[in-house]
Amino acid sequence: MRDRLIKFLATGLGVGYTPLAPGLAGSLVGLGWWWLARDALWLIPVGAIIAVGIADWAAKLMGHLDPPSVVIDEICAVPIALLGLTHRWELITAFLLFRLFDVWKPWPIQQLQALPGGLGIVADDLLAAGYACAFTQGIGLLISRFA
Repeated sequence: MRDRLIKFLATGLGVGYTPLAPGLAGSLVGLGWWWLARDALWLIPVGAIIAVGIADWAAKLMGHLDPPSVVIDEICAVPIALLGLTHRWELITAFLLFRLFDVWKPWPIQQLQALPGGLGIVADDLLAAGYACAFTQGIGLLISRFA
């Protein structure tokens, strides 16, 4: 029963089993997590810490270092990508940039995957989310400065 619960949570309530683009499906669930956590920001780091443990446990259960169906990493990262952003264009831009950085994995995002267990599964997504947020805020500053 406990193992089934871990898999259920790790796969984003089952959306990670989506045959096409499970990371995108998990990121969409992450929008719901952001909506819930945006007024209680302490939930974001707590969710990330819990995600590390769940991802680690699920990877062991599934016998894979980073199972594609485990999307709790995307779910906990999306609120970081959207942190402090309020305009619709910012939210859309940050979400799309997060997906780009999560797939592309520019330096040092890819290197974080080498961290052990759940930390390696989650850390790269957290940094991709940080990049997305920073880039989006930078774009916003440029627009406000030159508009």
